[in-house]
Amino acid sequence: MAKYDIKLPYVIEKVDCATQKPIGATVSREVSKNYGLVTDSLPLGIDGKAALVVRFDNSYSAMFRHMQRFLVSSIEIVVILILILYFLIYTIFYQKRVSEQLKNMSHEMRNPIAFLQRVLDSLPDAQRRSRLVKVGEFKITLANLMLDKLLTIKKARIDIHPEEFSVRQLLDNVMMQYELMLEPTGKIKLEYETTQELITADKLCFLNAIVNLVDNAIKYSSGAPDIFVRCFTAGDYLCVSVTDHGVGIPKKYLKRIFRREFRIPKGKTVRCTGFGIGLSYIKMIAKAHKGKITVSSIYKKGSTFTLSIPKNR
Repeated sequence: MAKYDIKLPYVIEKVDCATQKPIGATVSREVSKNYGLVTDSLPLGIDGKAALVVRFDNSYSAMFRHMQRFLVSSIEIVVILILILYFLIYTIFYQKRVSEQLKNMSHEMRNPIAFLQRVLDSLPDAQRRSRLVKVGEFKITLANLMLDKLLTIKKARIDIHPEEFSVRQLLDNVMMQYELMLEPTGKIKLEYETTQELITADKLCFLNAIVNLVDNAIKYSSGAPDIFVRCFTAGDYLCVSVTDHGVGIPKKYLKRIFRREFRIPKGKTVRCTGFGIGLSYIKMIAKAHKGKITVSSIYKKGSTFTLSIPKNR
């Protein structure tokens, strides 16, 4: 029986083939008659007057003992599935609650930012031309862009509102603000290598993407920032590349840096604050415009990020 993994209690009986009455058994008749599951008879001898049968205990207790191991395993699997389901439901509600809190927090942060912007707008023209005021205005713009980025990342999608605008004018304005911020030690240079001035895209998203790339280039520079921004065309794309001479990115991380909340482990680059959402946000902007974001980097020498947006939509 062990060969066939049969573990139910059983008895072997010798029966009369004519009457099917027991002649003998491996246990007493009082015990064997309670074993109700009977196999076909196996004739003994040439005359076939007697035969052997096997009786199995088919009571509920016996079957339960036989199935106990499987029942326990099944219960354990069900408990594990229930725990997994509970964890998934908890995670969904937690993410929803965090998203609502972030939305409320962003709304509260916009109020003081808007107030500061109104204060700057109310200043006389002579004061508004001062370096500190211009930097302050740009910092307020960056704060608003950061709030938009946080809300977009949490939604995991981006809604764009294309409009025609001058890429050159936008880049010139961004470069002027960063030149003021980087004085006197750092520097940033723009080269415009295309005759195309206008592009149809989401102006705010495009600005946010460029600002993120330049911010990263400054953040990960080793020593005084030396940033090179280049605008050019490549096939059907208008491209803006941002190059730094900073710490660079190890090759094994290049394919992972555009994942949301991914940050290169400590010790592989300079220590900087951040949440690892900037590059994933830029990738979302590029994808929403049917464009792309690419990177080339040499560890400890620098990186070049290139944002490519279709010239015509």
